[in-house]
Amino acid sequence: MTPPGEGELEVPALKVGQYSDLGAIARVFSYCPPGETRPHFIIAVNPTDTVSKSVTTGPAGVWTVKVVHKGDSPQEATITIQSDQAGISNSVYGMGSYFDHKNYRVFLESGRVRDSYDECGSRESWSEYGPVQRKGTHNALATWKDAISIGGYRLTDGTPVDFSSTFDGSRQQLVGKTTPTVSYPTDSSPSHHGLLAAGSKEGSIIAFQGTSMAAALATRDLARELADRSTNYPYDQRTAEDWLGKAWRPYPRISKVKTGAGARPLPASDRIPRLGEEEADLPIVPPPPRARDCS
Repeated sequence: MTPPGEGELEVPALKVGQYSDLGAIARVFSYCPPGETRPHFIIAVNPTDTVSKSVTTGPAGVWTVKVVHKGDSPQEATITIQSDQAGISNSVYGMGSYFDHKNYRVFLESGRVRDSYDECGSRESWSEYGPVQRKGTHNALATWKDAISIGGYRLTDGTPVDFSSTFDGSRQQLVGKTTPTVSYPTDSSPSHHGLLAAGSKEGSIIAFQGTSMAAALATRDLARELADRSTNYPYDQRTAEDWLGKAWRPYPRISKVKTGAGARPLPASDRIPRLGEEEADLPIVPPPPRARDCS
């Protein structure tokens, strides 16, 4: 490990239950959870700020972690970050740590956000893009294998939105889902004015956008389907997922790891349509192929 502004610090060999200090700024623990045979390591870094003068703070900035496997056969390692999170989005206080790599690119040369699934990102290689990729970066609830996971697409042209997670269907995961269940609309216009819904704070409203809203649409759709059945209709997670998976239309040329079974339309609504908007669902028109931009 190389802390910011410091030289490289090597972690000594540790048996399960042992720990080692990295100077006065961090400590490495070795442990093995019940039922597992492979060791786990936790690198605990001192807080970067403190009100106590007696506590040594850790340096904020770029920490470099280097992992070397000296055996002949490839090994898979899972690396995660546990950090305190701020109570509000994009807060400048209590900012969380994140992984980075010299090959990781947030934007393409054209300036647009690089989607986790596009002409280049669908088959990212470590040698070209490095180990830090956005495939499989869905939230904690979606990692539960029995959860129904909802993706999102734009209602205007039917294109999956870039912030809708790309699952990693090629890996043999011990936990989690390999694909989302299905996709619902998240943005109903390029300007994001969309529908309005109740906000998280009293008396507030928010614009209809994001996969959180897509999940709410799926819940409404499923609730109406259940209401139309007899009282003896057996509900379980598998039945609900199968029903949602009967998508309105699959996506052309886009893998299920981004979209799930396909696109479902907006649930029936009694809202007043906008000027010029028809009551019927907008047709999904496949976008023309984009020129490759893998810079």
